[in-house]
Amino acid sequence: LLDEKVVLTVVREVAEALHHAFNAPNPKTGKALELIHRDIKPANIRLSTDGNVKLLDFGVARANEMDRRASTMMGDVLLTTGFGAPETLGFGIQSAAGDVFALGVCLYQLLTGDDFYGTTDLRVQVNLALDSEEYKTHADIRLGAIAHDGIRALLTDMLQYSHEHRPDAGTVADRADALFKQLDGDTIGQWARSFGWPPLPDIQADLVGRRIDGEGVVLPPSADLPETHLNRSEPEGGAPDAPLPPPPAFEGSVNTLPGPPPRQTTGGT
Repeated sequence: LLDEKVVLTVVREVAEALHHAFNAPNPKTGKALELIHRDIKPANIRLSTDGNVKLLDFGVARANEMDRRASTMMGDVLLTTGFGAPETLGFGIQSAAGDVFALGVCLYQLLTGDDFYGTTDLRVQVNLALDSEEYKTHADIRLGAIAHDGIRALLTDMLQYSHEHRPDAGTVADRADALFKQLDGDTIGQWARSFGWPPLPDIQADLVGRRIDGEGVVLPPSADLPETHLNRSEPEGGAPDAPLPPPPAFEGSVNTLPGPPPRQTTGGT
C-alpha cells in the first residue's frame, strides 16, 4: 500500500486533469468542453519513476461541446465493474460526478488494498445502486476502514449516493492538497526515487537502435554506418533499408487548447 501523502498526491493530480478536461474551452465556441473520462480506475493511472502522475485512456471519453465523440451506440454505458457510480449502474447516467466517484473508489483501493464494493458480482453492485439506504449502510461500513478523519471525510463526499452531493474535481484537488499539507512523510518524488523499480525489459525489435532521417528512411545507428551509407549510397553487403512511407499531413493548428478558467479554491492555501 502507498503512504497517505503519496496517495493524496495521485488523487490531486488526477482530479486536476479531470477539472481541466471538463472546463477547458472549445477553441471554436469558447464554451467548456465538458469532457468526461468515463473509465477512471488504477489501471488508467500511471506513475513515472520520477513521481509524475499520468492519466491514460481518454479513448472512451465523451464531451458535450465537441463535434467528435467516442464511437458508441446510443444508450451504451461504458464502465469498469467495481467503479460505477450508483446513477450509472442503476440508470445509465454518466457525468463528471461519475468520474469523481470512480476516483474515490481508486482512493479507497490505494489506501486499503480492498475493493469498495467488496465483490466483483455486478448484480450485487446494481442492487446497491438501486437502494439508497442499503448503499449508505454499505458505504459507512467500508469507510470505517479509513483511519484519517480528513481523508475519510473526503472519501465520504466523493462516494455520496447522490451525484448532486459530490464535490467537483477541482474541489477534490483542493481538498486533497490541503490534507497533503497536514501529513508527514515523503513527497511522491522522494518516494519514487527510493522505490525499487523493476529493471526495464530488454526489448529487441526490428527498429531498436535505428534512426529515421529527414526523408523517412530507416537507418542503422550512426556508429554502425559506413561512410558510403552516411552519404546515402548503398552500404557494403546489400541494398539500403526500404524507406518508410511518409507520415500523413497534419491539418489544423498545432496550438494547444487554452487552459481552463480559474476556479475558487477551497480547503487550503
